[in-house]
Amino acid sequence: MVISNMNKKGAIELSMTTVVVIVLAMTMLILGLTLVRTIFTSATNAVKLTDAQVQDQIKKLFVNEEQRSAIYLTEQKADVKQGESFSIAFGIRNLGNDGAFTYTTKPVSKNCLRDDPMKWFVLPPSSSESIAIASGGMFSNRLALKPSDTAELCLAQFRIEIRKDGIVYDTPTFFVETKSKSLL
Repeated sequence: MVISNMNKKGAIELSMTTVVVIVLAMTMLILGLTLVRTIFTSATNAVKLTDAQVQDQIKKLFVNEEQRSAIYLTEQKADVKQGESFSIAFGIRNLGNDGAFTYTTKPVSKNCLRDDPMKWFVLPPSSSESIAIASGGMFSNRLALKPSDTAELCLAQFRIEIRKDGIVYDTPTFFVETKSKSLL
């Protein structure tokens, strides 16, 4: 008889412990999900803010009234480490009538012997569709690069060929130099 009461008491203690563990696990799960949601919301807002700041910087680059395009880079050169991503922002300003614009990024010169610098682009280096820009309007976009971890250390020059209604409108250039990846 004593043994039977002990088994019941042990069973109750075990079920109470299980309930406490389940309650704590659910609380931690809810707190974890809330934290993850907060982090992602903050990250999304930061990206939107960064995009707005880049567009503002591109607008500031159009200092000359006759300037048709601008690239947001220091000294028109990007230093990109192997295996790391890098974005190059550019803008197009329509100085004439309304038109349909396209752009294509092409290598001009390179001192890369074994690598094709066009393979560094993560986002398409060309517009797949025409971009309508009203007279006096502006368009901005980014070119994303990511040389592989084993990319050759070299310097490549690129040109963005901007066309308006099929005719060359402007051809800004920039350089990309791959640097060795960091050890950490």
